[in-house]
Amino acid sequence: MASDWRDVVLEELAAPVRNALVGGPFGSDLVSADYSSTGVPVIRGENLSAGRWVAGEFVFVPPAKAEHLSANTAGPLDIVFTQRGANHYRQVAIVPVDANRRFVISQSQMKLTVDREKAYPLFVYYLYRSPLQQEYLQRHAIQTGVPHTNLSILRKVPLRVPSLQTQRAIAHILGTLDDKIELNRRMNETLEAMARAIFKSWFVDFLPVRAKAAARTQTGDPVRAKHALSKVEGAEGRDLGLPKHIANLFPDRFEDSELGEIPAGWKVGPILKQAKLLSGGTPKTDRKEYWDGDVFWASAKDVSQCGQTFLIRTDRSITHKGLEESATQLIPAFCTVVVARGATTGRMAMFGYEMAMNQTCMH
Repeated sequence: MASDWRDVVLEELAAPVRNALVGGPFGSDLVSADYSSTGVPVIRGENLSAGRWVAGEFVFVPPAKAEHLSANTAGPLDIVFTQRGANHYRQVAIVPVDANRRFVISQSQMKLTVDREKAYPLFVYYLYRSPLQQEYLQRHAIQTGVPHTNLSILRKVPLRVPSLQTQRAIAHILGTLDDKIELNRRMNETLEAMARAIFKSWFVDFLPVRAKAAARTQTGDPVRAKHALSKVEGAEGRDLGLPKHIANLFPDRFEDSELGEIPAGWKVGPILKQAKLLSGGTPKTDRKEYWDGDVFWASAKDVSQCGQTFLIRTDRSITHKGLEESATQLIPAFCTVVVARGATTGRMAMFGYEMAMNQTCMH
């Protein structure tokens, strides 16, 4: 019921213990020279980018250093926030409940230990990630220099919370959906690994062509060799097992080229003779009606950080009006996009859906 909900600020949900709501160490208290190969893990911004849970590759500090920084640590179900960066307010995650160790938070992080009698940590995480809260955090971030949110701002972030029972119910539903999304992501990674293996087999190692060439040599009959691929082992000593209609697409011999031996009938030439080059654009950022619509809008950051062949989500989206009234355009699914500017120039991915893109990317 709506009457169950009440208005609070974030600091009211902090546990009644010392350092329940705290920022990272000051400047020289934690520097890269303090890192070690083992010890107590340090939570940095990149550890808050994989979903609900703090995860990823960690750096470590020796136990003695962690003891010195005991005020700046986080444990199971603590919520960790990133303090600075263009989209820092979107980087938030929870220390996993099965993490039986403590973490040190870096200088650019803040941590909240939730009072379990007032709030459920997973609900607070989802509430903080909600569009309404994200808009508030973006509007109240300090814009001088690198955009950032300090501890004083975080303490006073307004929240609207229901009863603990309702909080748990909401968090359970959202958590179940996230679990399903994560399962689908892992399945996609498995399928992508299979696709990579097939691509390498077909178009790098040329195993189908080698198998057909071997069949042609063994049988002395090009007609029989055309249908022999499904029964002839490839270069790795295993049955390639391709259906005949796919096997028939591959030639049964090689020929020389300027790049070396390639399958007969294949060509060597500039990629732009086979593909169309397109660039993207950015709708005006001060026009709210152009943003947060249902059109995926890929940036160099999205392409560089997707971590897989297919880009299936983007940090931002635009409206159809933003698409129509800007230089950007819709790019079909399965097109390859390449970062054309900046430190990650050359990074590439393939669009998993129809998307728009900004001017730092080229298709």
